[in-house]
Amino acid sequence: EGTREGVLRGFARHLPSLAPDAISREGLCAVFMATLALNMHTHPRHHDHEGGPDVAAASNAEDVKVHGDGDGSFLWALATELRPSWAHLAKPAESAWREMKTLAPTVSKLQEDVGDTLRNLGVAFHFEQPIKNGLVRPDFILTGTLGGGGKDLSRIVVEVDGPHHYSKEPAVLGSGGDLEDWFGGGRGGGGGDGDDVGVATPGIGIGGDGRESLAGGRWPLGSTVLRNQLLHSWGWTVVTVPYHQWEQLVTAEDKMEYVGGLLTAAV
Repeated sequence: EGTREGVLRGFARHLPSLAPDAISREGLCAVFMATLALNMHTHPRHHDHEGGPDVAAASNAEDVKVHGDGDGSFLWALATELRPSWAHLAKPAESAWREMKTLAPTVSKLQEDVGDTLRNLGVAFHFEQPIKNGLVRPDFILTGTLGGGGKDLSRIVVEVDGPHHYSKEPAVLGSGGDLEDWFGGGRGGGGGDGDDVGVATPGIGIGGDGRESLAGGRWPLGSTVLRNQLLHSWGWTVVTVPYHQWEQLVTAEDKMEYVGGLLTAAV
C-alpha cells in the first residue's frame, strides 16, 4: 500500500496548481487514464458489461462502493481524500480523451495482416469499433463462433500490440513485487524472441499475471496495461498478438495456426 499511496499522493500534490489550458492534450489524456485506473480499482460496478455506469458516475465519491478486500477499501478511502485535487481537471481531461478516440485510426500493416488471418479462419469481427460510450476502441471485436466446435467468441477482443506497446528491460521490482498485482489484461503472446512459433505462450497480464519471468525483457506500457485491465473489468476476454511473435510467422498457415491457438485457449 505504501508504494501506491506515494504514487497517488505525488500525483495529487502537483495537480491543484495546474490549469487545464496549461496542459497538453496528451497530458490531459494521461490525467484521465490515471483517474480511469483509480476508479477501476475502487469501484466494483466497473466489473460490468456495456450497460454499466459511466466514468462520471464512478467519479462521485458517494457512488463509489468499497471492495470486499482490504486493498479496495484502502484505495477508496485514499481516492476520496485526494479526488478534490484533480476535480478541476476532470471534464477537460475526459474531453481530451474522447476527442483523441474519435480521430481516424491509423491502420498498420500488422493489423491488416491479423485481420486477414481472422478472415481466413472464418472469424467475423468489427474493426476499431468504440465501446463503453467511446472510452476504448479495440482493434478487433469478435463475433460469432470459432470453427466447427461452435465456440462462442462474442466477448473476445483481439489487440495487436506493436513495439510502441512495450518497454525493454525495466528496473527490477523489489522482492515483494507490489506493483505486479496491478498488471492485468491479455491472453496470448508476450515472451521473448525465442518463443516457439504457433504456441500460445502466457501473456503479460491475465494468463501471465505480468510476471517478469514471462515477459522476455518486454513489459507493456502503462497505457497498454490500463487498456487490458479496463476491457477485462467490463467483461471482455483480451487476446493480444505481440509484434515480436508475429514477425516469426512466415506462411498464412503459420499465422492461422497461431491465432487459432490463441482463440481456442481464450474460449
